[in-house]
Amino acid sequence: MANLLCSALRGKWICAAAILVAVGCGRGGIPLLGEVTYNGQPLDSGSIVFIPADGVGPSRGTTITDGKFKINASQQLSPGKVIVQVSGAVKTGRQMEAPPPSPPGQIIDEIRYVEFPEQELEIGADANEPLSVSFDSTKKTSNRARK
Repeated sequence: MANLLCSALRGKWICAAAILVAVGCGRGGIPLLGEVTYNGQPLDSGSIVFIPADGVGPSRGTTITDGKFKINASQQLSPGKVIVQVSGAVKTGRQMEAPPPSPPGQIIDEIRYVEFPEQELEIGADANEPLSVSFDSTKKTSNRARK
């Protein structure tokens, strides 16, 4: 009977150990905060994706709201060179009549969808400064706040 009990307990500990290894024992990636601007203004809304430049490892992404984005450590973003892809909604500066089902005569800002040129950045493991990714209508720029 004791052997049967020990066998059952040993099986549970092996299972628990396997789960811890699969989860990574709390191993996380680096957190990343940042801002995306277009022509000097925060991007209203969109998405940002970080793809390892060497093609090894998973891509990580999140949404952009009022120009801000946040990747949590739990998303396991790895430090190193990444390709950054950004897409989002940009106000054109013009206004237009809202389409149905809005009431007739309601005016809204015209918005267009934009995919920005990819950028390659270096993401560091030890910096705590926000990452800034900027675009303008004639050229692309980036601020490598994390080294």
